[in-house]
Amino acid sequence: TSKTTKSRETTDNGGGEREGQLVPEGCWRCISCSFINVPNAGTCEMCGGIRPESSLPPLSWICPVCVAFNQPEASGETSLDTCPTCKCPRPGYVDKIDREFEAKQIEDILERAKKGEKEGSEADG
Repeated sequence: TSKTTKSRETTDNGGGEREGQLVPEGCWRCISCSFINVPNAGTCEMCGGIRPESSLPPLSWICPVCVAFNQPEASGETSLDTCPTCKCPRPGYVDKIDREFEAKQIEDILERAKKGEKEGSEADG
């Protein structure tokens, strides 16, 4: 007894006619072959097409290395910054760490400069 979405997805049936088709809740349609895939598939089970980002639940992502579907709630994690399958970092995660590291370095440099100014003014006085 799977749930289905309340709205019907309009598709082309190949003959130019439009028809509505119920898509099970959480499932996604492949943009290459239109196969309806299970919610936790990172690639299309029919043609191997990659899941569109627009079909991903919040905080979920597809690993660019092994194409695994990563969903924090499913793994028991509150955030999933590396792929449990291949240990590749989530896209953008390394950039985030680099920005945080650079910000910390700048704070340290400014702090040392402030201390140097204080020491220099005390020596002058």
